[in-house]
Amino acid sequence: MNPEPAVDLSPLDPTRDPQRWEALVARVVTRAVAHARRRLTIGAQLAAWARPALAVAAALALVAWAGAAISSPSSEATRLSRVQVVTDWAYEGAAPSAGQIIEVMGESNGT
Repeated sequence: MNPEPAVDLSPLDPTRDPQRWEALVARVVTRAVAHARRRLTIGAQLAAWARPALAVAAALALVAWAGAAISSPSSEATRLSRVQVVTDWAYEGAAPSAGQIIEVMGESNGT
């Protein structure tokens, strides 16, 4: 049983070079203060929110489209079934009952 060799992570320590470390911290603080002090106009704020707002709108549209596609039969299938029913009535020369007419008309409204 050999213990695992120790890994020396000291080269990754950013404080090994104090001058470089202090310069890095100073640059970050300077940029943060400048960012906090800038004033955004209404146009700039709208531009900043444009991409996330469009992404949310696209996602909502996709969810609505998928829900409609899953929950309702295709309009072509519904149209063909109505045409078939009316064609059968005409071919047989039969007068449909009021219930049958309402049923076929209800299919055209998606119910």
